[in-house]
Amino acid sequence: MTWVAFATTQVRLFPRRKLLAGKSARIIVTMGMPAWFYRWYFAAHSLKSLKRNVLRSCGLNPVRACLAGTVKTISQAARGSCC
Repeated sequence: MTWVAFATTQVRLFPRRKLLAGKSARIIVTMGMPAWFYRWYFAAHSLKSLKRNVLRSCGLNPVRACLAGTVKTISQAARGSCC
């Protein structure tokens, strides 16, 4: 199965039809550092970029994210209740 995210009109790249309009997305990110540190120090730039430049440009809205930090040190039970 092939998913198409957007279709161009005419020969130009813009304007384009967002073929995934009305759909939603969930991003689950696991990392070795604490999630609060990633949000505070790095301001979650890569997460914001993925949401804005890739997912929302294809029409996905709302886009929700779950950050799971320090996954190497948390218990198995806590991993299941993260998101």
